[in-house]
Amino acid sequence: MTNHIGKSLGRYHILEKLGEGGMATVYKAFDTRLEREVALKVILQEKQHSEKFLKRFAREARTLAQLTHTNIVKVLDSGEHGGTPFIVMEYIPGNTLKQKLGKPMPWHKAAQLLVPIARALACAHEHNIIHRDVKPANILLSESDEPMLSDFGVSKILEADEETVDLTGTGIGVGTPAYMAPEQGLGKSVDHRADIYALGIIFYELITGRRPYQADTPMAIMIKKVTDPLPRPKKIIPDLPTSVEQVLLKALAKAPDNRYQECSLFADALEKIANGEKFTFENSPNLSQQFRIKRWLPWIAGGGLLLVICTSGVVLAAKFWSNFQSPKPDDKVSIVDKTPTVIVQQLPVYTQVITPTPTLIPAMTDTPDEPWGKIVLTCQLFNDENRNQICIMNADGSEYRQLTSDNHVDHLYPSLAPNGQSIVYISKKTGNDEIFEMDLQGNASQLTSNIGELNGPEISPDGQMIVFANEVDYYISIWIMDRDGSNPRAIYSPSEADALDPTWSPDGGKVLFAMGYGNNKRLYTINDDGSKLQQIGGSFVTRGRSDWSPDGETIGSYSGESWKREIFLMDIAGQNLRQISSGGNTLAPSFSPDGQWVAFTGYIDQFGNSSGCEIYTMKTDGSQVIRLTDNDYCDWQPRWGP
Repeated sequence: MTNHIGKSLGRYHILEKLGEGGMATVYKAFDTRLEREVALKVILQEKQHSEKFLKRFAREARTLAQLTHTNIVKVLDSGEHGGTPFIVMEYIPGNTLKQKLGKPMPWHKAAQLLVPIARALACAHEHNIIHRDVKPANILLSESDEPMLSDFGVSKILEADEETVDLTGTGIGVGTPAYMAPEQGLGKSVDHRADIYALGIIFYELITGRRPYQADTPMAIMIKKVTDPLPRPKKIIPDLPTSVEQVLLKALAKAPDNRYQECSLFADALEKIANGEKFTFENSPNLSQQFRIKRWLPWIAGGGLLLVICTSGVVLAAKFWSNFQSPKPDDKVSIVDKTPTVIVQQLPVYTQVITPTPTLIPAMTDTPDEPWGKIVLTCQLFNDENRNQICIMNADGSEYRQLTSDNHVDHLYPSLAPNGQSIVYISKKTGNDEIFEMDLQGNASQLTSNIGELNGPEISPDGQMIVFANEVDYYISIWIMDRDGSNPRAIYSPSEADALDPTWSPDGGKVLFAMGYGNNKRLYTINDDGSKLQQIGGSFVTRGRSDWSPDGETIGSYSGESWKREIFLMDIAGQNLRQISSGGNTLAPSFSPDGQWVAFTGYIDQFGNSSGCEIYTMKTDGSQVIRLTDNDYCDWQPRWGP
């Protein structure tokens, strides 16, 4: 096992080890760029991680970085150094909830402690992210005793296909047996209700001073969870209110459908307990019936045997025993004696195929509809002069790099050539607005010379022309010129308005642009020879740069008041207007080369928190929002290309 103390992974200098598990080691480290202490989770490298795993790891980590809540430890960064992947998180001085275990805690104090964690889980679940490994060691307590949930979704990064075998040598499941839900241990599909069960186990343990299911091996614990009734808390704490026992019973129901269906409901119940409020359940369960011994439950009849192989208590492998026959109606479970270690002699299983748990956060796969190509963008450095530069990255956010090198000059409005091999943009390096073309190595040549104040250049689909906006005599007009910068000319000059942010139609025959005053602009098209001006979208007010889908059938734009702007799509006739973003401040959409995705700038993330200016992608139906950037730049004006 590699000892990283005293070494550096990129800009992170490792100071000391904070903890270690079967899958990763957590270090305290110093961020040499931002000069702050961070927690660095380094994934153990039992074997060389494949390129596919590293790609998935980076993508999932970026998704986790979107998760923002007061009681969730923030993912700050992720990376890979010398084949070793790592995640960078906030460093929270203090202890973990694990240090508070071992003796009963007053139930109202236990509930008060867990309410923020339940709210944090509810927030994540609302955005289709599940934790999968909720346990006391993953609940940090700050120096002011504020609970913070860490390792959010890290287990998901380590799951799926052959990569888990590479990491653990065991199989497909990742979790902690003492806190895993029964369905999780059986290899069944897992959803947010598994997190509710795990939090219920923690609540039980805080109140009673012990876990409900105890045995000598992880395998025996899981068998008890699916076969034995919940030990009644009142037998351990006789004065425990019935309402508190009912909350535990509901949270720890073996069948997911019998638990709280939303973590917010569990949080509400915990809050009432913390505040000493009296409450009753509708259709209150019959406790004597629920705590009755049930040796096997119908809802798990279709499950397979869980073979548990534990590495430092955190790794589970679920698989079928191939030598078992399909069950007969009179088959029975045979368990040898009732010692704490339960040995399964024979457990019939149904013949079925176990599929991986559905991913609720954007999956890192190589499927054809995965975002592909390159995205070029304006990246504003947070230095003394706050100048804009040109950056580029792959469509999955990888290989992000700055192309322009003169950091004290503004470079703006980048756009990729149709072949993806060069970029046109506006630069002020001569003191004027000039159009430059630059290859992907950063070698640039100037195309214009003092022809006006310029905006939004874009190369035509055939690679022969460049369209741009040019301010001459107080109003901004639409211009085109040859690719080499020769023959610049206006194709449309409004007399009492501004026309700007032009983009070519996919066939190169038309130009889409915005025209109007200030924030009151409408969308128009015009032929490339300046004929046939046409307004589209009716009363739709655009706030800036729009885009044309590759098939020529859809237009993407954005509208709304400041800090409440949203992305809209419409057909080429300006009809069928539909909003695809929600609840944020999103702008400047750009279609992917296959037309299935859009890239955009987001100033407020999907949880309603200010995120600076970052680049996101999402499907054109508004699903699968993925945050691509989280760095020292303000990233904006994305344009997607091949």
